[in-house]
Amino acid sequence: MKKEDSEIKSLFESDEEKAFKLIFDRYYSNLSTIAFLYIHDITEAEEVVQQLFIKLWEGKHYKNINSSLNSYLNTGVRNACLNYLEKRKTERNRLLKIPEQETTTQSLDFLMNDEKRLVFEKAISELPKQCRKAIELVYFSNRSYKEAAENLNVSINSIKTHLKTALRKLRGNKELNQYFQEKR
Repeated sequence: MKKEDSEIKSLFESDEEKAFKLIFDRYYSNLSTIAFLYIHDITEAEEVVQQLFIKLWEGKHYKNINSSLNSYLNTGVRNACLNYLEKRKTERNRLLKIPEQETTTQSLDFLMNDEKRLVFEKAISELPKQCRKAIELVYFSNRSYKEAAENLNVSINSIKTHLKTALRKLRGNKELNQYFQEKR
């Protein structure tokens, strides 16, 4: 352990807040730079580092540091960044698999016009039966996935699959796309 680290560690015994502030002031900037290299977003990188310091303070983990503070903090920020990136990847994958009701609802706002409604209703009627029922229950009747699944006597995952298929077919419907490209 470096001389500076042992001085800070002994300062923790007499004045925890002063010692912690000293660690924060000495390492925050460097740790934020390291986090930025992983995350590529300065705001998120600083948030990760701040969370690391909060965890260190609230858990009083600084009392258990036997190696150098620099090593301990660098390892901590690296692990926090890897956890952050994994969480972000998981969230991104989840969002790609399940259509967001709010986004889909916004894209269906064009139903106010009769002509648009007729074109859309025709496209809906051409969907496979289960896809059509799933989209009608979830998006037009505002039923939850669970309620729609119970109504159709299928699993929630089947409802999600039917919705995904229906939305893909609607996006790929030539008449629907042609109408909206001409009317822009």
